[in-house]
Amino acid sequence: MKKINAGLFENCKALTSVTVPYGTETIDEYAFRNCDVLTKIVIPDTIKEVHYSAYDYSSDGDDSHPRTITLVIADDSKTVTSAMTNGLENISNQVILPASLTTIGEDAFHNFSLLSELTIPEKVTMIETGAFQYCSSLNNLVLPKNLKELGTSAFASTGLKTVTIPDKVISIPESAFSGCKSLESVTLSKTLKAINRYAFADCSSLKSIVIPEATETISEYAFLDCDTLSEVTIPASILTIDSEAFDSYYTEDYADRIIIFAEGTEEITSDLMAPFHESAVKVVLPETVTTIGNSAFQNFKRLEEINLPESITSIGTEAFWYCTSLRSLELPDKLDKISQGLCYSCISLESVKLPAGINKITDRAFYGCESLKEIISDVQDFRFRSTSFTNCYSLLDPRFMILDKRNINLSANTDTVSMDGIVNFSLSYKLTPFLFEDGAVPVLYLHIPSGMELINSANFESLYS
Repeated sequence: MKKINAGLFENCKALTSVTVPYGTETIDEYAFRNCDVLTKIVIPDTIKEVHYSAYDYSSDGDDSHPRTITLVIADDSKTVTSAMTNGLENISNQVILPASLTTIGEDAFHNFSLLSELTIPEKVTMIETGAFQYCSSLNNLVLPKNLKELGTSAFASTGLKTVTIPDKVISIPESAFSGCKSLESVTLSKTLKAINRYAFADCSSLKSIVIPEATETISEYAFLDCDTLSEVTIPASILTIDSEAFDSYYTEDYADRIIIFAEGTEEITSDLMAPFHESAVKVVLPETVTTIGNSAFQNFKRLEEINLPESITSIGTEAFWYCTSLRSLELPDKLDKISQGLCYSCISLESVKLPAGINKITDRAFYGCESLKEIISDVQDFRFRSTSFTNCYSLLDPRFMILDKRNINLSANTDTVSMDGIVNFSLSYKLTPFLFEDGAVPVLYLHIPSGMELINSANFESLYS
């Protein structure tokens, strides 16, 4: 039999089960129409076409007596295709696959909205594009250990809660699990090389992800709008993370993210950190890190905490520029210099521990750190630039004072106060010697408190701005 003709079993009210013979290629329109108690159908992989109306069960279009059908793919079948499953999308709540199966074809179970669980045979190596897309009730699924390849959108918009990717899978394709809003846990393949664009986009229940120690590339939007993703572990093998890999399009309220770099990581660069620019509140570095690159954490305004292991020997310029939530920083002792603009405008920074033996503070290293109160170091004599501590109003450590306190004389008394509240004063000062780098021009800034005005500044033109 090559074909089951149109309406062949229409209105067979007692028909409960059908086994389509091997070799059949076509099931025509209305073939099983109004078979109201039909609950099981066995389909072979010789089927090439099933008309969408083959299983209609209400002649007037009334769905007041819905039924469900168990779909069984016949023994010895190697593949299941969308042609074989056509017409069963909204009425099949159970699918049984044979042990012989090796491939689940493109759109094979697309929009099987009643399907809640499925056992995929161990011989399956390929799940093609859209195979389970929109299976909104599918929340329990174990992928076979021999699986090698997933197609685009293979499990997009399903109800899956947990996923373990078998170790033979080396790439997560575009949109493979996008829109899986119930997905809470993902275990990735140990051999995974690439996570492609939109792979886990809009997985709004995903809380953490460990990228395995083989992955080299995470593409744009791979974790787009994963707004509860609060912990990300990055392996040493990573070469490229697109700057928009962890973006959020529909909200500016990013999750507070902890970024953990795995053992073996040696260098932290600005490109590596760019995807976490808006979300990182804590960064954890391993003892294998030796270098933090230029501008690595520049403008990380939510960063509150970072550990700097003693293995670090170099921190680039402007590494923590505008980290406005950072409160403390302990610089490792193996550093041989404080880089230019290191903590520029870290306005919440209160405490810094300097590396042992460092006595030189470079240009703008702590410029604008208005909350800085404590610099921890055994060194007593420092050299620094005029802008090293600009606007560090809270820093009262005499080691970083430009003025020599022993040579300051500010005099004003009752005889110099007029009836209108004007105070005449004289200021004599002497700059502390040897503080500035060679060639620096010292400038004395007078801070005039709110409510006061310096009326005659003619004699201070060279002293204040």
